[in-house]
Amino acid sequence: MWVHDERRDETSLIAQVVAKILHERHELSSSFFSSNTSNQNLDGSRVIPTLAYQLTQTIPQARRSIIHNVSSDLSIFKLDTETQLEKLVVEPLTKASPLSMSHRFIIIHGLEDFEEDFQRSFLHAVSQALTRLKSGSHS
Repeated sequence: MWVHDERRDETSLIAQVVAKILHERHELSSSFFSSNTSNQNLDGSRVIPTLAYQLTQTIPQARRSIIHNVSSDLSIFKLDTETQLEKLVVEPLTKASPLSMSHRFIIIHGLEDFEEDFQRSFLHAVSQALTRLKSGSHS
């Protein structure tokens, strides 16, 4: 779901309501809401680690893989967006049981608040990951 409007408070409200409903139904895996009130673009360095942390809380089967990947390479948070997404989100989710993944959602609001390079690399990484997940090829 993509919600865009110049009135950010309204799109934020929509995303928050959807997240609340999904949370109550135990279908929300993780979420990230940007509350950038300055006119400066954010660097995006907190997005993937935040999503990964929440996955350790909501999908116990993903926790072991995330902990292993972080403890195996403490510099993981300095790596490029695609590698972080792969190691901290995609790989752990693919290792989780299919039952734990049915009807799960990740919500991100405020991607436009981040530097353009991060936006591009994040969307590219998500697109690549979804393509691999659909085709059944993981790496």
